Amino acid sequence: MGKGKVEKSGYQVALLSVSDVGDSDKLTVPEDFDGSLGLFTKENEDYFFAFKNGPHNVTPFVRKSPERKTLGSASENTMIA
Repeated sequence: MGKGKVEKSGYQVALLSVSDVGDSDKLTVPEDFDGSLGLFTKENEDYFFAFKNGPHNVTPFVRKSPERKTLGSASENTMIA
C-alpha cells in the first residue's frame, strides 16, 4: 500500500482530546507501546471518531472512552469505498 492510500478493506479513526484517566491534561504512553488501539479505548479518556468503517459494516460514530459510550452515529454507511 502506497503512502497516502487507503485500502478498500481498511478503516480510519481519529482520536480527539486524549488524556490519562481523571483530572489530567497529560497523556502517558508506555515505552513498550505497540501501536494498538487498546491504549486509547481501555486505558485513557478520549473521544474516538471512526469512519470509513467498511470491514465492520458499522456506520461512522463518535464514542467516549473508557466508558465506550456511543455519543452519536450516522444513519447510513456512506463512507464505504
